[in-house]
Amino acid sequence: MIMTLTGENSFEKKLYLKSLIDQQRLQYGPYSVNEIDLDEINDSALLPEILPSNNLFSANLLYVFSATTINVEIRDYFSSLLQNEDLSIDIILNLSKIDNKTILAKLLKSKSKYCEFNKLDRVNLKKWLVNYVKQLGGEIKDSTAEYLINNFSSDQFMLSTEIQKLILYNQTIDIENVKLLSDLSLKGDVFNLIEAIFTKQTTKSIAIYRHLRRQNQPSLAIIATIGWSLTNIVLVKLASAKTIDQLKLESGINPNSLSFSKKIANTISLNSLKKVVSQLSEIDFQSKKSAINLDNAMETYFLELSVTLS
Repeated sequence: MIMTLTGENSFEKKLYLKSLIDQQRLQYGPYSVNEIDLDEINDSALLPEILPSNNLFSANLLYVFSATTINVEIRDYFSSLLQNEDLSIDIILNLSKIDNKTILAKLLKSKSKYCEFNKLDRVNLKKWLVNYVKQLGGEIKDSTAEYLINNFSSDQFMLSTEIQKLILYNQTIDIENVKLLSDLSLKGDVFNLIEAIFTKQTTKSIAIYRHLRRQNQPSLAIIATIGWSLTNIVLVKLASAKTIDQLKLESGINPNSLSFSKKIANTISLNSLKKVVSQLSEIDFQSKKSAINLDNAMETYFLELSVTLS
């Protein structure tokens, strides 16, 4: 069986692909999926070495081939594969674009299970955004969802990352909170704060935090923005082999933020990074569980990090 996933809506396509991979691994085990990046393969002669012959050992394997573009030789290889009536290997072709003028495109549409993911119109995008917030345990009015789409982005990847950040601050998302956490001066200062943390400049970290508080930035807003920055650093750390362009395509995160995160991720071990995130998560949890002095808690956090990162 061959399935084709394509279309401009990379967000929905990625979610659907993930569900297929998760289902495969749940049924046949963690090693039953082989993911291959066709962008890194220039010679089609390598493909027969990757794909097994039709036999009992290949029955429970899934091969996922992803590509932004594919050369003529690889295109011809898959065209030939699609015409093989005896093929028993399960293959997913995850393609960013398909040239409809090619033989491959016609074969994919007629010989494979063809799934095309198109971008949502504004009405359905708003409905998706409201439902997405609910799935994450939050609340948002239609008017706030529309404000986000009009003033932030109509891209589902970018909207999803912004929603995750907003929910870290408050599960009820309103226009006031959107404006607060989208404050460019807050983001800029937090980038400086993150850099100070990971270069173990404790005095500077505390000074930047106090500066933000004097600007009447709520402690929880600062924590949420730090938390989101740390999330990006973890993402980059776990995907260290991927380029900034690949990460942007998959996550929708601003490339400048990704470049900053990559610079930080290269200076710290994954275990130390987990401790930094865990300590901040504990402060956030305690603040929502009982009344604590967040300013004292955060300044203590910066002091403790000098030990965590040493």
